[in-house]
Amino acid sequence: MATKEQIRRIYALGAAAGLLDRSAGNDDNLHLWVKQFSLKDHISELTEQQADFIIRRLEEYRSQVAPLPELITEEQQNKVKASQALTLLLAEEGKLYYYEGEPDYKNYASLKETTYDASGLRKLLLSKNYEAVKKVRELKEKKARLEITEEECRQEIASVKSGKDTPTVIIKATDKSTYKNLIDALDEMQICSIGKYVIVDITDGDQFLIDNYLSQGELSQNAAGNNV
Repeated sequence: MATKEQIRRIYALGAAAGLLDRSAGNDDNLHLWVKQFSLKDHISELTEQQADFIIRRLEEYRSQVAPLPELITEEQQNKVKASQALTLLLAEEGKLYYYEGEPDYKNYASLKETTYDASGLRKLLLSKNYEAVKKVRELKEKKARLEITEEECRQEIASVKSGKDTPTVIIKATDKSTYKNLIDALDEMQICSIGKYVIVDITDGDQFLIDNYLSQGELSQNAAGNNV
C-alpha cells in the first residue's frame, strides 16, 4: 500500500494544483483525477507503485496549470528568519496549534491554539501576509480588465508569493491528525496566497510543546526541577 509520506505528497500536490480548493467547489476533483489513472476510489487504496505514478503525473499537471509555491526543504527550515517563520502543529480531535520563530520549550504559553475556521487560521495567515494578498487581488483584477495576460498574471503572482518579506509556513501533522486537517491547512495556504510552505514530520520536541501546553507547563516545570 502507499506510504503515509506518499499520500501526504499527493494531497499537497493536489492542493497546489487547485484540485482541493473547496472555495471553488471542487473537493472531489483530486479523487476523480486519481481514479482516472488508477481505477481506485480512495487514495488510501493505492499501491506504492501507483502512488509514485500519481505523484509524477500531479507534478507534471501542477507545473502546467498553477504557479508553483516555493516548497522549502527541511534543511532550509533552519535558515528561515525567525520573524517570518510560522509552524503549524496538526493534532488529534481537530486541534490546531502554532508557534512563531524558534520553539520555546520552557514557556508553555509560547504555543498558541487556533482553529481551521476563517476566524482562526485564515485570520492568522492574512495578518502575516496582508500585502501579498492585496497585490495578488490587484493582479487578478488587472487580468480581469485585460490589462495583463493570464501568463503575465501567473508569473507576477508567483513572484509576489515568493517575496522576501512573505511568511514561511512549516506544517507538521501528528499521527492522530486526519487528512482532512491537512487538506484544510493546505486550502488556507492557497486562499491566503502563501507561496512558501513545507510539510514535514513532527518531532519529539513538537509533541512536547503540545503535551506541555495541555498540562499548562507542568512538564517543563518538572524538567526544570529534575535539573536542579
